[in-house]
This record gives sequence, structure tokens and C-alpha cells, in this order.
Amino acid sequence: MRRVTALCLVTFLVLAIGPVSVLAQGIKVPTAAEAVRLALVNSTEAAAARAELEAALAGDIQLRSALLGWRFDAVLDDTLSQSESLKSLGVDALNTLTGTIAVRKALTAHGTTRLALDESRIQLARAQREYTDQMRQIAVTAYEAYRQLELALIQYRVLQRAVTLTQDALDVARDQHRAGALAPARVQEAWLNHQEALSRQETARRMLDIAWLRLAHLLGLDPEATDILDVDVLSVDEAVEMILARDAAFWPQAPFPWEWSLDELLTQAEQNRPEVLAAQDAVVLAELGAQKVKLDQRPSVELTANATWPEKVRASLSLDNDWVTQGTISAWRMSDDVPLPNLPVPENDVDWDVGVRVTFNLWDSGAAKAAAYQAEERRRQAELGVEKARQGIRLDVQRRHAEAKSAYDALILAAERARIAHMDLEAEKQRAALGLSPPIQVDSTTLDLWQAVVSAVSARFDYEIALLQLARAVAWDLESLLDLTDRLQGW
Repeated sequence: MRRVTALCLVTFLVLAIGPVSVLAQGIKVPTAAEAVRLALVNSTEAAAARAELEAALAGDIQLRSALLGWRFDAVLDDTLSQSESLKSLGVDALNTLTGTIAVRKALTAHGTTRLALDESRIQLARAQREYTDQMRQIAVTAYEAYRQLELALIQYRVLQRAVTLTQDALDVARDQHRAGALAPARVQEAWLNHQEALSRQETARRMLDIAWLRLAHLLGLDPEATDILDVDVLSVDEAVEMILARDAAFWPQAPFPWEWSLDELLTQAEQNRPEVLAAQDAVVLAELGAQKVKLDQRPSVELTANATWPEKVRASLSLDNDWVTQGTISAWRMSDDVPLPNLPVPENDVDWDVGVRVTFNLWDSGAAKAAAYQAEERRRQAELGVEKARQGIRLDVQRRHAEAKSAYDALILAAERARIAHMDLEAEKQRAALGLSPPIQVDSTTLDLWQAVVSAVSARFDYEIALLQLARAVAWDLESLLDLTDRLQGW
């Protein structure tokens, strides 16, 4: 319990660092790494995960208190009795008020108490792992949503420049047509290019708004308080400079920013993934269930002691073979004293008795045997589940690893295409300066470069998401995952 409480506190403090200076008002939005931390603190998904973990922690505390803590109960019993024996004594009805104090305490964790505590401990550890896994998923989702917003904004600004460029081309085409130097078909083509650019700009704006609404929901920000068009993101010119300079922020030196091999990642996943750990816990729970069946079949032994005082006070104490002790003390008062004139006066002040009660089953119609068989089958099923979980995890990690490698290759190709598009543009500008190429061809090549840069940025973001998905598949701890998002920020 202390470990879980400390985990929640440390997680909250770690995640609270960074986004403190990020305001929901104005035009400032967090960086990608800050957005991840904001989502882990403010998103409804994170709040639900924390509530689920807190409920599991409260359930464990409740069970431990019920099994190991002191329990005191007070019982009041008011009884009205009427019988022929009372009438023979001259009493018409007898009212008896009884007050009882009962106490229960397990002296040690033994037998079924120990099994219940072990089961609760396993369930709490499972809830903790599920919470961490949900937080990892939220972190990856928030980073992906941020990159999608950034890409949508870059795309929208490129299309804004494309609209301006196509408008200028349309104006030039109309001027040339009026001068008789251009056919009407070319003017119509320039007009269609401009209309297509406008349509794509409107579509990009709608996608940008959707991306911003999604990210704002994850971060707990007010989407109406920020004009997303004023946000500063990577420009096309900056991306071109990074691509041409082979900047490490854009050109990763290796497919993976770590030195672990695929086999080592598979080993980490088998050790960390909640599916394997849950399957292993299922084996332990099945074994606990089998032990509980055996404990239920054993004879029940209980030591009892009782004492009665003439002052209408009675006390009892018992201890069973699970080392659970229970005691009661009762006092009663009658509305009318029953006359007992002929009874002898007792020599002792206290009447007491001690005893041993042994209960064992003679016949249960095969219920115990069926319960033992069911527990054994559950244990076998749990062992098969461990192997099944390991196979599934290995396939998942291998797939994520291959996707990350493919994303890296796609990034390199997209960046090379952007470099080639830049060289084509420079060559086209030189031909235009020599009068060998029309201006419209320069504009078309410029659009090709912009689109190639957007494709390269998109490939870079896909590569980053692939790495995060692989890290989540390996089930890294949350701090390592956040450190990876910081390193992938790039710019």
C-alpha cells in the first residue's frame, strides 16, 4: 500500500512539473513534451485511471482492516416473554433488556485470512500496473494528437501560401490573355488551380479545427481561448534548412535512439508487460484458490470459554484454527424479578465452562472433490495463459519494431525527396532567370517543394509515433517514456 501511495504522489509531482507556466489564455500552447504532461494530469482519461487505482487502494485497506483490525460491535436486545412457567411463578410477562459488547481480532495472518490478504495484494498490484499502462497510452495519444495538430497547422500555412501563389499565377494569366499572349484554356487552367488551392485550404482548416479540439480535450484547455492560427510552429523554410543541413533533429543517425537489440526489447516486454504479469498473477490466484479448497476441507477446531456472574453478566471467548479470536460480554436486566424461593444459594460467585468444538464433514455429495478439480483446472488454464500472453507480446513488439524501422526508412526517403525538390526548384529558378522557363513553372516547382517538405515532416512525425508505440509495447516505465518524448521534441 505504501508503494502504491508513493507511486501516485511521485507520478503527480513529476507530471506537474513543466506545464505550470502553460496558460490556457492567449495564444501560447504547450510544447509536445509539455502537452504529454498536461494530458497525464488534466485529461478525463487520466482522472478515471487515478480514480480506479484509488478505489483499488481503498478496497485493499478495507479488507485489511476487516481481517486484521479490531472490530467492536454493540448489540441491544429487548425481549418480551410470556409462558405457562412464568405464570406458575406469579409473573404474567417478563421483559428482558440485554446489552452485549462483541469484539473480533485476528491474532496473525493465518489460514484463510492469509489467503485473502495475498489475493488482495495481487489484485492491488494488478490495478497499479493497469494504471501505469493507461498512463502510457494517454502519453502516446497526447503526443500523437499534438503532432497531428502541428502537421495540420503546417499544412494549412503551406496551403495559404499556395493560394497566394495560384492567385498571382491567375492574375498573370489573365493579363497575358488580355495582351493576346495566352490562350483562354491556360487562363481556365490557372483558375482551376486557384479554386483547387482554395478548396484544399478550407479542408485543411476544418481538419486543423478538429485536431485542436481533440488536443484541447486531452489537455483540459479551453479551445475557444486560443487562436490556433497564431501558434508558432515549424515553418517550411526552417524545415528545408534542417533537411539540407542534415540536422540531427530531423535526420536521425540510427533507426532507434537506444542500443538495445530486438531480443533485449522482447525480454524487457516479457518482464514489464501487464498481460504477462496478469497471467502470472492468475496462476498464483489459482494456486491460492486450490489452497483455500484444501483449507475448507480441513476440520474446524474452536476453543471456547464461558463465564457467568450472579450479577447478570456473562462473558465468552473463542479461538479458531485460523487464529481468529472473538469475545463477548453481556449484561441484562429484567422488568420483574422472578421469585425463586426454594433454590439453594450458590457456593461460587462465578459459573464457568471451557470446551473444544471440532467440526468435520462426513459427506458433501462430492462438492469438495468438484471444487478441488475446478481449482486445478483453473491453475492449468492460468499456466497456458502465461505462454499465450508471452507469444502475443512477442508478436506485438516485433510488429512495432518493424513499423518503427519502416517509418525510419520512409523518413529518410521523404527527406531525400525534399532535397531533390529543392534542387529542382533552384534549377528551375536559374532557367527562369535565363528565360528558358516560364514563371508558372517556377510556381509549380515551388508548390512541389512545399508538398515534399510537408510529406517529410509528416514522415518525421510518423517515425516519432512509431518509436513511442514501440516503447509502450515494451512497457517502459512512465519516467522513461516521458524522457523519450523530451528527446523526440527535436525543435
